[in-house]
Order: sequence, then C-alpha cells, then structure tokens
Amino acid sequence: MGVRRHLTYANVMVTLLAFVVLAGGGAYAASKLGKDSVGTKQLKDNAVKTAKVRDRTLKANDLAAGVLPETAHGWQANGSVNYDSFSSSPYGSTVVHLSIPPGSYYVTSTATAQTTDNDSGDVSCRLVSGGTGPSRTQFVPASDQPTMNFTLTALLDVTDGAIELQCYKLNPNASDRITDANIVAARVDDITGSAG
Repeated sequence: MGVRRHLTYANVMVTLLAFVVLAGGGAYAASKLGKDSVGTKQLKDNAVKTAKVRDRTLKANDLAAGVLPETAHGWQANGSVNYDSFSSSPYGSTVVHLSIPPGSYYVTSTATAQTTDNDSGDVSCRLVSGGTGPSRTQFVPASDQPTMNFTLTALLDVTDGAIELQCYKLNPNASDRITDANIVAARVDDITGSAG
C-alpha cells in the first residue's frame, strides 16, 4: 500500500525516460552521426587500442621507430690458407675474417680440409668471436683420398665487431691446407633462452 501512495505520474515518466536513455539513446545518437564525421580531432589520446585495430591493416611507417623488430641482415666472407703458410700452432691461422656490427648472430661456417701429399693428419678449426666459440677437429686423409669438409654453427654475441674461422694442423710435417672456407652470419634479435 505504501508504494502506491508514492507512485505519481511524474515518477513513472522519469523512470521510463531513464530506461529509454540507458537502453537505446546511445545507439540512436551513434546512428545519427554522419559518415566519416569522427576523425582525429574527436579521438582522445590512447583511445584506439590493439583490440580495435583490424589485423594486417597497419604498415611499418604507421608505427613509431623501434616498435617492430629490426629486419634481419646477413653478412658473408670467404677465405683459404695454403699448405705453405698453414700454422701448426693452436688456431694460428685465421682462414676467414668477417667484420660485422656488434650484436647477436646465428653463424655458420664451412671449409674443406685436404692435404697435398701422403702425410695424413688432423686439422682443427674453431668459429670464434671475442675468444669463444665452437671448435672441431677433422681427420684429413692422404691426398689420394676424398677431402674432408667442416661445418661449424653457433649463436654468438659479437661485441668486438668480428667473427673468425681459425684453424691449425696438428701434424707440423703434413702439407694440409684449407680451401673454400666461408662464414655466413645472420643478425637475430637476441640469443637468450634455450629450447628444452
């Protein structure tokens, strides 16, 4: 009974008007905006979020510098060392020197080891930057047998601006040589983490 005493025509109309505004008034106003009537001036700072941008509609020049990862770059260098100048001191011959900007790189190096006489022996090479990197020792058979190929790969943080393929022959009397050697380096964003 107490509720009926307080219901007036004005109370009912105000309540109905509130429902109309909350339920459909905003949609009505939006439908009355002209095409292309909202532009840059009407948008508040940071009003457009990722969820509101259609995938694959922005271009690199639409974004601030540094937002996108740097495009990968690659570098390559070649080299060789003949038997008459091939060192027998540990990693005494620099076969390939690749100068590159400091950064993180995926690096691969290949080389062919062979001898020019019948003295077989071992050749050891390493792919190095700043004194660290993987190494491999390869048996080199006599000259009448097939040549041996090296492949070394690594993820390297280059701080000194260079990567080198360094080699030496373990038998000082062998006429070993390195031919067709190269280093290929591709810049990567970083080399943190590991697969597990």
